[in-house]
Amino acid sequence: MPDSHPQVSEASLWRIAYRTVLLVAALAGATLIAIQLQGVIIQIFLATIVACGMSPIVDWMCRPPDRIRGGVVVGWRPSRSVAVLLVYAVLVAGVISIAATVIPPAARDVRDLTRKLPETGRMVAAWATNLPNDLPADMPVPPGLDVGRGLSQVLDTVMSQVTSIVGQALVVVQYAVGFLSGALNGVFVLILALYFTSDAHRIIGFAMSFLAPARRPRTQRILGHIGERLGGWLRGQVLLSLIIGGICLVGLLALGVPYAVLLALVAAIGEAVPMVGPVFSAVPAVLVALSVSPTTALLTLGLYVIVQQLENYLIVPRVMERAVSIDPLAVILALLIGSELMGITGAVLSVPVAAGIAVMLDEIRRDPEPADRDS
Repeated sequence: MPDSHPQVSEASLWRIAYRTVLLVAALAGATLIAIQLQGVIIQIFLATIVACGMSPIVDWMCRPPDRIRGGVVVGWRPSRSVAVLLVYAVLVAGVISIAATVIPPAARDVRDLTRKLPETGRMVAAWATNLPNDLPADMPVPPGLDVGRGLSQVLDTVMSQVTSIVGQALVVVQYAVGFLSGALNGVFVLILALYFTSDAHRIIGFAMSFLAPARRPRTQRILGHIGERLGGWLRGQVLLSLIIGGICLVGLLALGVPYAVLLALVAAIGEAVPMVGPVFSAVPAVLVALSVSPTTALLTLGLYVIVQQLENYLIVPRVMERAVSIDPLAVILALLIGSELMGITGAVLSVPVAAGIAVMLDEIRRDPEPADRDS
């Protein structure tokens, strides 16, 4: 009985082994290059996200005229290059205006908070020490329990940890401010984003020329879906940060919490880090409110709990559901992996990266390769 399995020649085996070695070497080399150029790759990715967020606005401005009357186009529509320049001019003007409005009071709050932090710690410790005298006389207290001393020890430990965390946080803030204020980085990202937005079709067409014609339509469809997800994530994230920062600012001002602008800015920035950012942004607000009074601290904690509930069950589902539809478990895994690999930057960029991967997986699951269908 003849063998039903085709025999593979020795030359074919050597050819397969040679190609495999080349592929592994190419992947290893690409990984090493990516590690060395990590900063540049992050900036290119940020520029891509910005371009994806701005492209729908540019497309809307360049849409075909509504109607033609007597052979004459009614309604002026700018060219794509003019629309791109207008959109980015408005973007830059908006960023400069927000920075000029928020940064000076926030910097002043940081300086004052750093100077008054030891005094705040002493006030909290004194409050804990005097707490037994403020308790009702008929309140049952177990014999031998020194409430004031116990709370004082706990708060001393907490304040020492808080001081250490604040010191580390200030280093992170200084690094972030230095990075964001770097003129070259900002100009590089903006120029790339402007170029990507203006010549997106030509860039994609050039990339498609390296693929087989049969694969081009599907690849273009995948890239289009990824661009929609990235742009939706950016617009949704900006809107979420503005909403959460605005709510926290109004609430903190109403409660009389010091450094309200700085704390609201922390809440807005923390919104960019999924799940953990909003939780950790509440810690400094409660500690600062504790310097006013325990009641203010409790009210501030309640404010952040209410904001967190509104965010989880009302704001985020409405804003982000259509923009980036990813399973919560995938978001958690992406957050853990991103933060482990690249720290805060990885945590911030983990969701858009996960969105792009989700698009590709959905496409593969829904529409397998033509070769797979024919086999």
